[in-house]
Amino acid sequence: MANDLIASMVLAIWLYLLAARGGFWLADQRDDDGPAWSGAADGSWPAVAAIIPARDEAACVAETIASLIRQNYPGLLHVILVDDQSRDGTALVARDAAAALGAATNAHCVANDGGKAAIGASIKRLRRRSGARGG
Repeated sequence: MANDLIASMVLAIWLYLLAARGGFWLADQRDDDGPAWSGAADGSWPAVAAIIPARDEAACVAETIASLIRQNYPGLLHVILVDDQSRDGTALVARDAAAALGAATNAHCVANDGGKAAIGASIKRLRRRSGARGG
């Protein structure tokens, strides 16, 4: 009896989703209906920070940093590497990769005092540099 009740409820929910929700699963077809966003009213784009936690990632961190720096983002992009006590020179490889692409001022390496503390310090540093306010 209980199984029949649960199965009936599940069937009713699926019928509701399929019939009454207007094709909610077709998000890709609805995303193109409106105009593309071309930035804020003044034409500016918000600043974005990519925070990369890493430990002993010297073998691949240069590729990661380069991939992020080469993004085609019209606004200001900061790349922050949070180095979790790496023993293989991860932070040095990341700095060199950023410098090779001419983006040393927008790429920062932070030593880890614990994951949350390092990320919080990175965000505070960015806010000080940009003059942004927030918690």
